[in-house]
Amino acid sequence: MVELIGSEKQVQWALEIRTDLREVFEAAKVQFEKWYRDRERWNEKVEKKLKEGSKKIERAVFDNNSAKFYIETFGLSFNPRKVREANRDYFIWQMLQVFLRTL
Repeated sequence: MVELIGSEKQVQWALEIRTDLREVFEAAKVQFEKWYRDRERWNEKVEKKLKEGSKKIERAVFDNNSAKFYIETFGLSFNPRKVREANRDYFIWQMLQVFLRTL
């Protein structure tokens, strides 16, 4: 991942957010595959779409070097001072919806 730019405090907070976001992203990919496998709809086309969608999200989100981007975009949901588990589950569901819409 790219090095973040911002004040020391911003970078520290953004790194925490990005770490949580990465976990959500990876969990959503697993859930996406499970959703299709459970319905016996997993095939090469779906796998290709997941890889392409993942790459787009990688570029749009994880290749961003602005600490401010992570704080302003995801800071309220991935706030280290709040309970994260409920937010994480919500974001896994939202990310799964993004993947499903790509097909």
